[in-house]
Amino acid sequence: MGVLVVVVAGSVLVRSLPPGPVFADEFDGAEVDLARWASGYPWGCANATTGERQCYAPGALSVRDGLLVIEADRRPERGRPYRSGMIVSHPSFSQRYGYFELRARLPRGRGLWPAFWLLPLPTGTWPPELDVMEQIGSEPAKLLMAQHYRDADGVHRRQVGTWSGPDFTAGFHTFALSWGPDAIVWYVDGVERFRSRRHIPAQEMYLLVNLAVGGELAGEPDASTRFPSRMEVDYLRVWKDPDAPAVTRTSRLACLPFLPWPVPAAPPGGCAGRPPARR
Repeated sequence: MGVLVVVVAGSVLVRSLPPGPVFADEFDGAEVDLARWASGYPWGCANATTGERQCYAPGALSVRDGLLVIEADRRPERGRPYRSGMIVSHPSFSQRYGYFELRARLPRGRGLWPAFWLLPLPTGTWPPELDVMEQIGSEPAKLLMAQHYRDADGVHRRQVGTWSGPDFTAGFHTFALSWGPDAIVWYVDGVERFRSRRHIPAQEMYLLVNLAVGGELAGEPDASTRFPSRMEVDYLRVWKDPDAPAVTRTSRLACLPFLPWPVPAAPPGGCAGRPPARR
């Protein structure tokens, strides 16, 4: 069994995990494994509903010295003023419940919006959404951790935790989520920073790691924002929770079903469908 060491209120807790992750990428190859990862949303290269200004493109992804490099640049791409990168596991992996961990160094700059998050299957049933980590690039020592859900009246709600710590642009840190049927717990560098026991999702979700530019959360880049800017990822690992009824999919899907919003034709590089109303 593997061991996860968690620090809560100064106390060290030891939790057993299965012997190895069920899904992982250490980014030790020569390039991004596009048989495992998609390089954009299932519905296309952007999420216009959040005001993001970039188009995600494979050319913004590279692997160097054991790191995934996601590069945002002031470079027009398919009608948008910025190009950036994203990896998405929807073609090959999704899971209900478990422990999800990313080790990364985040970028600094107004208008930059790095994130590690989970979206549901089938695509188009949003929410739920679990944001393991989001950062506003102009606030390099602050993190956002969020849960999106619908209340009893069907209204979209968002529960958000914030934590201010070190400068996350100065070095590598781990960002993790433990998701079970009774609780969702967020960790930064192995320390619990936020917890929810309400509206726990019970459907499979897939993984996204991206560097957005602009948008309702980060605001517009300004003259102080340096381009190109980079988010560097050391690894992404997912474990099953031995104490929860996990469901894991590792089979290859060319496109996922998009319900309840059928669209006749897929955009270039994507599948048919529409994005969620809000991130």
